[in-house]
Amino acid sequence: MTKKRKIGRPSLNYRFDKIEPGKRKSITSHNPKSCQNLAHQYARKNGLVCDTKIIDDKVSILYTQPE
Repeated sequence: MTKKRKIGRPSLNYRFDKIEPGKRKSITSHNPKSCQNLAHQYARKNGLVCDTKIIDDKVSILYTQPE
């Protein structure tokens, strides 16, 4: 059995899991650009569409189901 590889930091992955599709949520990060990249990676891995905005040190993330 192969072990499922987590992307990025597990703590952030855990936070992406909590974001419900269709609801916008902000994550505060010291490195918002990397957080944004991880959010997009997570979306690709889970078959979602991701829309992100960086505002100062917060990353606003909205996941939606693909049409």
